[in-house]
Amino acid sequence: MIKYFYLRPNYGDVFMKYIYMLLAVFIILSNCYPVIAHPGRTDAQGGHWRLDSSGRRIPGSYHFHGGGGTTAIRTVQPSSVRITRPSGNVNVGDSVRLNHSVSPSNATNTNVTWSSSNINVASVSRDGTLTANGAGTATITARTSNGRADSFVVTVPEIYATSIDFEEHPTRIEAGERVQLFYIIYPENTTNKTVQWESSDSSILFVSGSGEIRAMSVGVATITASTANGIEASSDIEVYEIVVDRIVLEIEDIKYYIDDIVNYSVTIYPNNATHKDYVITFSNPEAVELHRDGSFTLLQRGELTITVTARSGVEYYRNIVVNSRFSRWFDMYGLYAGIAIGGVCLVTVLLYFLKRLKKPNNL
Repeated sequence: MIKYFYLRPNYGDVFMKYIYMLLAVFIILSNCYPVIAHPGRTDAQGGHWRLDSSGRRIPGSYHFHGGGGTTAIRTVQPSSVRITRPSGNVNVGDSVRLNHSVSPSNATNTNVTWSSSNINVASVSRDGTLTANGAGTATITARTSNGRADSFVVTVPEIYATSIDFEEHPTRIEAGERVQLFYIIYPENTTNKTVQWESSDSSILFVSGSGEIRAMSVGVATITASTANGIEASSDIEVYEIVVDRIVLEIEDIKYYIDDIVNYSVTIYPNNATHKDYVITFSNPEAVELHRDGSFTLLQRGELTITVTARSGVEYYRNIVVNSRFSRWFDMYGLYAGIAIGGVCLVTVLLYFLKRLKKPNNL
């Protein structure tokens, strides 16, 4: 006979096994649980806060909650900042790198923001490079992220001109010509480089405020450039002119009729003459009527002399003949009229002789 035996389980051992398994899972999960950070520190009441300089409660430093507990990360705020002043003078055009130090040395954020009270005198770039732009004073400030600041006053001194020279320029120019004068001031970093211009005779040479000269008439004049502190440079410039030595009047014909409109042209030599203006005159002014375009209408018959005179006194003239209105008709149709009259006469003579030939002879 076969006998069966039943073993009663030990419930206490089974229960402990489950406890150990749950503890193992809890330990694993507590070490893998994501870490969460938020501002503030935990006080006795469980809050997260800190006091600012005025005593108000504000969020505190960051700390972490995680499976391993709470770990605090401390933010160290700057308590002061100091700028290292540049040594020596800072002149116009100079650039100097400014250095700064933040206390305490373990401050979390040591960056600063630079500013200038007058960028026309001095400007500061983001990396702390100071550039002198003009004479005067300016306050330079470095400010931390939490508002701590340090400042100093930079003085850019005035640098006066010691000399001024003209750049190369012509000393003889033609009447009516314009020339721009340029200058160099020493030292090159002179603060104020503006100059005043003056001509000894503006009727010969006129000079503008920018240094452009205009030749007005023949002669010699002195141009002077003066700096703000009275340093001067001068140059004598001669104005000359190219004189007209020949003038030619060109007209289409020499024979005209009353009421004709005459066009003409004038050529001046040399082509680069300074003054190319001229005056036109007529031997009988009442015989012509002038028009705005320079042409003229013939009003009377007869001979007419036309003269052109240059400013230099050189002149040229042409003679034309003005005929009557009937002459125009005769000149145009006279030949045809003569042929017609001659033909009529010829036919008349022929008819006369033909008529005589038909009559009988009386013996």
